[in-house]
Amino acid sequence: MTILAILLESLKAIGKYNSDSQVEPACVLWPDSERQWESILPLLKSKGISLFTLGDYAPDDLTGPAIWLRSVLAGKILGIELDKKTVPILYLPGVSKQALRDAATCPDDLKPMVELQYRGVFWNQQNGKGWTVFAFFKSDQGGLGLDVAGDEDTRTMLIKGLPQLLNEHLSDHKKKLLNKGYLSDLFAGDDPVKSLLNHLNQGEVYQKAVDEIQWQGIRETCKKKYGYDPENDGPLTGAEKLASQQGAWSHVWDRFREAPDKYSGLIDLLRLLPPPDDLFGDKRNWAQWNVNEEEALKLAFKGFKSIYEKKAISSILDLEKHHSIRRDSVWADLGEAPLAITLKAIAQLAKRVQDAPNSTTLEEFEQTYTDDGWRIDSLFIDILKSFESSEARKLLTPVLQSIYLPWLERSSTALQACISSGDYSPKYLEMAPEGTCYLFVDGLRFDLAKQIEEALHKKGFTTSNSPQWGALPSITATAKPAVSPVREYFKGSEVNLDFQPDVISSGKSLKGGYEFKKALKNGGIEILSLENLGAGKGLGWFEVGHFDHDGHDMGVRMVNQIDSGINDVVELVSVLFMNGWQKIQIVTDHGWLLFPGGLPKVELPPAFTSNKWGRCAVIKEGAQSGEMLYPWYWNAVQSFALARGVGCYMKGKEYAHGGVSLQECLTLNIEISPGQGVDLKSKIQIDSVEWKNLRCFIRLSEYQPGVKVDIRFKPADNELITISAKVPGEDGALSLLIEDEDNIGKAAYVIVYDGNDQLLAQLKTKIGGE
Repeated sequence: MTILAILLESLKAIGKYNSDSQVEPACVLWPDSERQWESILPLLKSKGISLFTLGDYAPDDLTGPAIWLRSVLAGKILGIELDKKTVPILYLPGVSKQALRDAATCPDDLKPMVELQYRGVFWNQQNGKGWTVFAFFKSDQGGLGLDVAGDEDTRTMLIKGLPQLLNEHLSDHKKKLLNKGYLSDLFAGDDPVKSLLNHLNQGEVYQKAVDEIQWQGIRETCKKKYGYDPENDGPLTGAEKLASQQGAWSHVWDRFREAPDKYSGLIDLLRLLPPPDDLFGDKRNWAQWNVNEEEALKLAFKGFKSIYEKKAISSILDLEKHHSIRRDSVWADLGEAPLAITLKAIAQLAKRVQDAPNSTTLEEFEQTYTDDGWRIDSLFIDILKSFESSEARKLLTPVLQSIYLPWLERSSTALQACISSGDYSPKYLEMAPEGTCYLFVDGLRFDLAKQIEEALHKKGFTTSNSPQWGALPSITATAKPAVSPVREYFKGSEVNLDFQPDVISSGKSLKGGYEFKKALKNGGIEILSLENLGAGKGLGWFEVGHFDHDGHDMGVRMVNQIDSGINDVVELVSVLFMNGWQKIQIVTDHGWLLFPGGLPKVELPPAFTSNKWGRCAVIKEGAQSGEMLYPWYWNAVQSFALARGVGCYMKGKEYAHGGVSLQECLTLNIEISPGQGVDLKSKIQIDSVEWKNLRCFIRLSEYQPGVKVDIRFKPADNELITISAKVPGEDGALSLLIEDEDNIGKAAYVIVYDGNDQLLAQLKTKIGGE
C-alpha cells in the first residue's frame, strides 16, 4: 500500500464507532498547530474524503471560518451535502488541541469549535497527542512504524517532502533508516530518473521539497541527458517527451511503467495530451487514444445484438487483432482498458467454438469434451467473472449470445438426438476400498472439477479421474442416490412426480434426506462432518460444496463464489487426509447450464404437465405436448420430458439443470492420494489455547519458518474471524484478536498452516473460553 492510502485509512478509521454502545461522532477534529500537514490538503481532498478546512471563507475549496464549519456539520449550507456513510473531518491549521480545551481562554474566532471536542473525536496517537508528521512515520501504534532518525534536518525534510512521500509504497522503506541522507537520495540524488519522474509528477511542489543545490543538479542532468529544462519547459512538455519515448526517455518510461500508480500527477498530465497524428505510429502511451479505442470497442460490442454466429466469430477475431496491443499499455495496468482485457478471453472462446468438432456418438461426445471441449465452458465462466458491473454484463451478453449460446445449443441438440436413438445407461464406479472417504460435491460441473484437480496437483496430491455420465433427469433427487455407494438399496416407483427413488426394504421415499443417511449407515458408511471427520477406518461420506445452491439462489452472480467453493473442497481434502483417510473419491450428481439474462424460453403450457422444473417436466397421461420423452433412471416405465437444446420451461432462468447437455450430464470422478510431496504427519501441534475475553493466546509445540495461524468457524472455510493471520514467535507463541464481540461463546477452530496453505494442525475451541 502507498503511504497515502494508509493515511486515508487512518483518518477514516478514527470516525468508526460501535453503534451498539456509542453515538456517531459529529466529526473528526484534526488540529495542526505547526501546519505540518497543510501542503497535502489539496491531494487529500481530491481523493473524495469528506474533508473541510478552517480558514478564510472559500466554500469551493471546502474552507471557511469556525461558524461556517458548524453550519456545514448541521447540514445548513446550500450546495454541500455530507456523506452519510463517513464522518466529516475538520482540519484546523495553526490550532492546537489545547486551544480548544478552555472556552474562557479560547480565541473568539475558535469558540464555535469548542463544544465539538465533546461531540467529535480527535485524530490522535494512542497517547492522546496529536499526530505530527514525524510521529506518524515513526510510531508502530497506528502509524507507519518506520525507522526514522530524530534529528531536526530529517524532521524538516519529512515535512517538506510529504507530498512526494505519500506516493511511496510503505514496503519499500521497511527495515531502512530514514535519515537526511536517505531522504535526499529518495527526493533526488543518486537516481536522476526517479528525480525526473518526481518532478513531472509534482511540478513546483517537488522543486520546493529539495534544497537549491539538489534542484540545480537535477536540472542540469535533465538538460544534458534528456534535452529538457524542468524550469523553462514545464512538466506538460516533459510528459509529452516521456510518452514519445524518444532516445533516453525510453528508459524513463520503463521506470514509470514499473509503478504508474505512484505518479498520479504525471498520469493526469498524460491525460491532457492529444494522440499524435501519425496513422501508423505506436499510440499505446497516449491516454486519449486508449479512451477513444475503448469507446470504439464498446460501440462494436453493441452491434452484436443481431449478428449470426459465423460473422460474430469473425468480427471478434478481427477486433482482437486490432485491440490486443492495448493490453500491453500503462492504461491497461491502471485498469482503464477493461474491454480490451476481456476481449482476450472472448477471442479465445470464439476460436475454440470455431474449431470445436461435431460429435455423433456418445463415445465421441465424451472424448471431445474431456479432451478440450470443457475449456469452452471454463472460458465462458472466466468471462462472466470479469463483469464488474451490470452495465458490463448488459453490454457483453449479446456478444456471448452470438458466440457461446449457438455452440451450447448445437452440442446439446446433437447429444439429445444421440441419446434418444441409442442406449444411455450410466455405469457407476464400483465400491471403493476400505479407508476411502467419498466426498460428494453438489453440482460440481466438469470444468470446475478440472480446476479442483489442478489445485490439488499444486498442493502435491496425486489424482486420477474418470468421466461419468449422470442419471436422467439431471436433478439432485435422481442423480445423488445414483452416485452413492449404496445405490443398490434404492428403486423407483412407477408413478413418481418428483423423481425421488424409494428405499427397497421399506418403500420409503428418500425425500427429506433422512432415509438416504439411514441407508448410508446401514451400508456401513460413516457420515462425516466438520465436527466428525472420522479416523480413516472403513468408508466415509462427506457432503460439501455450494455450487448448486449458489446457482439457484444467485443466478449468474454465482460465478463470483466459484473460487471460494473450489478452495473449500481443496482445503477439506487436506483436512480429511490429516485425519487418517487413505484415499478420497470426489463424486457429484450433475452439472448445470448458465447464461446471463436467462436461457431461451420453451413454451410448455401448465395444462400438459403434472410437475415442471426448469429443464424437465412430468407430462400428464394422454397429453400430446410434442416434447421429447426420456425414461427415468430409477424406473424406465416412468418417463419425463426434457426441454430441447438448452431451452428452459421457465422464463428468465439464468441457472438450470435437469435436461440433457454435456454441461449437465457429463461429470468427473476424481480419486485422490496424498502423493510423495505431501507430508501429512506434521510435527507441529497446538499445545495450548487460552482466552482472555476476545483475545486468544496460542502456543505451538515448535517454531517452523513460514507457519501461520488463524481462527475460523469451519476448518475448510477460508474466511477468517480474526483481524488477520499471524506468524508465531520463535517460542511458538502468539495471540489473535476476534474483532466482533457478538462471536463470544461460538464454536471455532484454531488453524495452523504452512506457506503453501497446507494444513498442519487444527483444534476446536470456544471463543472467549469455557
